[in-house]
Amino acid sequence: MKRYCVDNMVLGWGLKGVASPGQEGMVARARFLLDELDKKGAIIIVPAPVLTEFFHEVEPADKPAALQAFEKRFVVAPFDAQAAAIADELWLKVKEDPHLCPELEGPCVVGRIPKRVLKYDVQIVAIALANKVDGLYSSDHHVQTIANGRVSVLDMPEVKEQGDLFKDVQPPLRLVPRGPASDTSDSPEDDED
Repeated sequence: MKRYCVDNMVLGWGLKGVASPGQEGMVARARFLLDELDKKGAIIIVPAPVLTEFFHEVEPADKPAALQAFEKRFVVAPFDAQAAAIADELWLKVKEDPHLCPELEGPCVVGRIPKRVLKYDVQIVAIALANKVDGLYSSDHHVQTIANGRVSVLDMPEVKEQGDLFKDVQPPLRLVPRGPASDTSDSPEDDED
């Protein structure tokens, strides 16, 4: 059975239907992705830090029901000892690479991403690796840099809407009912009998 990890943006778009201006199309893509993974029987892993991010915008009174719904649909993966060891390895790699973490005064950044955000993303990648997922769905380009090929960082699938094939045909097409198969006495095969 395939195992996939999802980032907070995927959940925000797919479950809350919330998108920033210019990202409205991501809602349909995220919902399609989650539905397709469900249909295929895939295990959808939500790292505990992602759940924390997701719950920041949930009303306090709604959190117990939201958590219960999460645990029915997703596997909430903890930041455990194995993930912590992997996160340390990933973090040291980011700090060592001058292209990833330029020498700047203040906190380490990747592409001007604050250190606290980077630490969250390192934890998410580490949890994905610790859980041996087949892929991590994330729209954050730096997640791919952190993963460094150790886990596939996947884009959400494009959603192609199927249009109405005959909507512009004038007059509208009608189906002509055909008679029973014995009603085809004019066919050449019948003459051979």
